[in-house]
Amino acid sequence: MRLSPLLLLLLAVSPVPAWSQEHPVPALLVREIEPTDTLRPIDAGSGRILPPASGPGMLTFGALDGAPHEILGGVDAVSAAPDGRILVLDDRNSVIRIVDASGRYLGSVGRAGRGPGDLYHARSMTVDARGYLYVGDLLRRVQRFRPRGTGFELDTVITTGVAPLGLCMMDSVIVVHGVNSAMPGVVHLYDRQGRHFRSFGSVYQAKNEIINHQATSGTIVCLPGAGLIAFMPRSGIVRELRLYDLEGRTRRLSIVAGMRSNHLTETPGGGSTVTLAEDGNHAVASLLATPDERILLQIGLRDGRSRGEGVTYSQIYTAILGIDASARVHYGRGGARVAAFSGRKPVFAVEDPAPAIRWAGGKQPASRSAAAPVSR
Repeated sequence: MRLSPLLLLLLAVSPVPAWSQEHPVPALLVREIEPTDTLRPIDAGSGRILPPASGPGMLTFGALDGAPHEILGGVDAVSAAPDGRILVLDDRNSVIRIVDASGRYLGSVGRAGRGPGDLYHARSMTVDARGYLYVGDLLRRVQRFRPRGTGFELDTVITTGVAPLGLCMMDSVIVVHGVNSAMPGVVHLYDRQGRHFRSFGSVYQAKNEIINHQATSGTIVCLPGAGLIAFMPRSGIVRELRLYDLEGRTRRLSIVAGMRSNHLTETPGGGSTVTLAEDGNHAVASLLATPDERILLQIGLRDGRSRGEGVTYSQIYTAILGIDASARVHYGRGGARVAAFSGRKPVFAVEDPAPAIRWAGGKQPASRSAAAPVSR
């Protein structure tokens, strides 16, 4: 998954501003794998593209001081069920909290442990069109829970060859992202019965498996209408956003220029040294499908300010890309991380004053200043 010298050269001489704290408009270079196989900068439009994560009409779940179920250790993943329920994965407390669209607490799924129905460092979660909940944890398994009343009960346990770092559904196909040297590929496909039938995507090629894992671990999103799966590593070491089809062919490659990352240097014998980025480093904060099946990509900046304030990111940059590479890309700077969409409403993950989620209650007004509102 290393960039070719040609791509690195084009990134270096690109006149488009880099995506950084000084230049809020990122430079995306899109390489069309099919049919033209060309590399070119893409047209960009800027403006506010997301509603604010606070203000009148916003609902909040999660509190600094309240009932035990309201105190979240973190918001590690969020999914919305077809009936409007919102599920919040809190790995620090090994539990998934369930709230309805009005913010009322309905119950929980899971507990700490290694048995069926338990959560052992859960990393990913998704809900399919039937309302079934899928949860992946570090025991290299995906647990499926069937809906029952306002909650869920365990349906089956699917063994995977990787720890599911990402999960999404492509109709009846379970799509898992994970990295394991014994199982080639970064995207792995299973049927509903848990039978594995395909893996694809390249792993970062270093002698050190820890480097490969750190450089390739990322996030995925399914785009069923287009028949595509989007994947991007989180760390910024590899800055490629790829669109795969279900056969594993790369249909589009986007490169995010200007992402700062810690520098990895391989040493003889398979070792490595790490040089920390002086001004902080960027990471993928969110990769989601918008309600109209575009791609929402958020990059977060980790630096001295974020460490001092005790938050994950000091700055969030957002880009919304169409499936068609010729579509205009819209950029925004600031705001909160989007963790999911509930219908057409973004669900934000916030950390101040405590880990929580926020979303609009009732009908959400359209923003006149939005360049490409996600709620349209």
